[in-house]
Amino acid sequence: NGMPGAHHIEARVFKDVFPRFRTMQGYHVGRKAGWDCHGLPVELAVEKELGFSGKQDIEAYGIAEFNAKCRESVTRHTDAFAEL
Repeated sequence: NGMPGAHHIEARVFKDVFPRFRTMQGYHVGRKAGWDCHGLPVELAVEKELGFSGKQDIEAYGIAEFNAKCRESVTRHTDAFAEL
């Protein structure tokens, strides 16, 4: 849910190097670039963005609306990740 950083590059290297090594040894290893969208960091960022202080605020806002806001937050920087 944030801009890519050095830690994302490191994770991508590891996610590529080991499957690539096994492929070079003759195994078929499928690889697909992507990124993880962990719930808690996204929820915390959206809570901060909306000025919420807890579960009660989320429930008052509406869970479906809050989930939609979280999805929006996750997809906000997809271009930067795709370029990476």
